[in-house]
Amino acid sequence: MTSYSSGKRKPCGTAFNGVKESLDIIGTSLRELASERKLRRLQVDARALADAGQEQGGKPQSPQCRHEATQRVQQLETYLDPPRVMALADLVAIAADMYMTIEREDYRCAWVALKLKEMGFVDGISI
Repeated sequence: MTSYSSGKRKPCGTAFNGVKESLDIIGTSLRELASERKLRRLQVDARALADAGQEQGGKPQSPQCRHEATQRVQQLETYLDPPRVMALADLVAIAADMYMTIEREDYRCAWVALKLKEMGFVDGISI
């Protein structure tokens, strides 16, 4: 047993707690960064698909359709936490037609879960 000049043992658990907290923060930051990158990649892919559709005679999504889809996300997807709602709203802004055409709730929820998983949100989706 090591004795210190003060006669008391210093707790070694405090150092480990500090390291654990730092690692938790780093892990959270990495997950958030990965989610942001996946969302950007999905947005770029969706825009490319939309551009390709327009070149082949498809019609662009109207601002009104995008607005209605974003409003619908906020009204119907109340089981999601705010970060997931905002990520989904960003995606729906470029995939409004798809989101708006899904009528059955179970299909819509499955589509939402799939898209959130593709964006890196893999935990806490309660459907």
